[in-house]
Amino acid sequence: MARSWLNDPGIRQWIAAENGAIAAPAISADFVAYLNTLPWIGPHLDWQILGGAPLSLADDFDAVAWARQRRIGQHLYALMIHSSSQPGLVAPLEAIMGSVDFLVWKAPGAHYICGCDSLDPLTPAFEDFVEYDGVEHLIGR
Repeated sequence: MARSWLNDPGIRQWIAAENGAIAAPAISADFVAYLNTLPWIGPHLDWQILGGAPLSLADDFDAVAWARQRRIGQHLYALMIHSSSQPGLVAPLEAIMGSVDFLVWKAPGAHYICGCDSLDPLTPAFEDFVEYDGVEHLIGR
């Protein structure tokens, strides 16, 4: 198995400072299974069909305020995943959305973030999600 994007020492420090936790790879697999039920175009979801609102971090770095206006914003926590085979990251919504660029800088490619209402037990709301392209663009409903 490839080295997890969450094993970086800087990410581990962030997890401790932001009261984050690691989610089991099975949760990531469940999230990807949900995403795979949606329409795709190439390597990304088809947001023309899904109806998402974009945010460019190059133009407006307030991803927290943007997220609060999306469906994900109704949740206290968020789950971020990189692939179906690796663990995910769970932390307060503001922490993940405010650090999204930092959290993925060593893991190129798309990441998906969904809302969560509880950490124990972890209760992800897969349908309330955003896509981050790994560069500078977020999109979500």
